[in-house]
Amino acid sequence: MKHAGWSKSPQPLRESSSSHNRAEHAPIGDRRQCGYRAGLDQSDWDFAVASFLKSLSSLFGGKRESDGEPAPKGDGEEYNGFTVRPAPYKEGGQYQTCGYVEKEIGGELKSHKFIRADRFASLDDAVQFSLTKGKQLIDEQGEGLFR
Repeated sequence: MKHAGWSKSPQPLRESSSSHNRAEHAPIGDRRQCGYRAGLDQSDWDFAVASFLKSLSSLFGGKRESDGEPAPKGDGEEYNGFTVRPAPYKEGGQYQTCGYVEKEIGGELKSHKFIRADRFASLDDAVQFSLTKGKQLIDEQGEGLFR
């Protein structure tokens, strides 16, 4: 049976003598297929794979062991009847802006935690910026922060 676009019948596949012959390739799942070299022992191979996977993890949001630990809340600073306590934490080798705005309302201490995307190389810069951001929140929202 002929198909509309064919003028000849299909030709059988020929064996190729080039280096790309399927018979010369490593079978699926063989270590040689993934770049395994005979001189690389298993522990080196495992280390290389683990290192690669850790790199991928850090690219897609994974945390390092030293990251994400919040700094202890500082003494804070009084501002318009509120207390602003900076608490930046280390993230990605820098310090992430973070802090608390606190106020005693009706005999109960209310607290609002804020985190911002701004990062700094030094802890002192992150602390100063956290204080500034806390004050800005107080100016914009006042006691509305605690609703």
